[in-house]
Amino acid sequence: MRKWLDATSNLGLLAAGFAGGCLFSYWSCQIRRAAQSAAISEGSSEGRRLVSIAVHGGAYAIPDGIAEASVKGVSKAAAIGYEILLLRGGSALEAVEAAVRELELNPAFDAGVGVEHPVTAARLVMQETNHVICHQHGGNHSITAKKKGRCGDSPIVGSGGYAADGLGAVSTTGHGEAIMKVVLAHRILAEHARAGSEGGQEVGGFQRRVEQGLEYMKARVNGYGGIIGADGQGRVGMAHHTTKRVAWAKAEQRRGGAVSAGLTL
Repeated sequence: MRKWLDATSNLGLLAAGFAGGCLFSYWSCQIRRAAQSAAISEGSSEGRRLVSIAVHGGAYAIPDGIAEASVKGVSKAAAIGYEILLLRGGSALEAVEAAVRELELNPAFDAGVGVEHPVTAARLVMQETNHVICHQHGGNHSITAKKKGRCGDSPIVGSGGYAADGLGAVSTTGHGEAIMKVVLAHRILAEHARAGSEGGQEVGGFQRRVEQGLEYMKARVNGYGGIIGADGQGRVGMAHHTTKRVAWAKAEQRRGGAVSAGLTL
């Protein structure tokens, strides 16, 4: 796994694994963490807190030989995060770190290759320093034929992941150069905020914003990829296009908390 570590002070934690990671947001704690893959959101219903978790293992041509392991891997990570938050009463940081560590232990994901548990180091960067990004040279995977020293979208705040208290959280995957050019994660939440100011945060609205974000990237820079996220009401949105597969899993308290998962959306 790459050695890029990112932490956003007071809002959360970002740690990236190229084709596996996890982005969680837990609004009551005002914590954001991003890694390449999952979103935890807390909404409310009649005064109750509603937790949602989504995890992805990367949008790409996942080989048949690791397809089943990929689905099982993201499912287990989602279940771990959901259990810590909802059943054990743990913090968002605890849930994030545990879920990402699970992906980092799984060789089905690029997050499971190379440096061990960079998410734990990323948490220390966030809590013990004033820095946003700390890095070492290079990485093991991501896109093919990359130049030495190339940095992808995953550790870039606003591109690989973004969250805003009470609004939502987004994690992206796919063609990193295209994602960075349109600042995709931030764009989706900005559009969602704009729609809310115009009275447009209706049920299903966040899902449309996710889909529109991918459409914009394709039209603007001919970029491809996938997105997972959750809005401030705990509603999960996911989409991908032009990529053969994306391993995903989610658990929503509003739907009973059972984990659902697959390779296509």
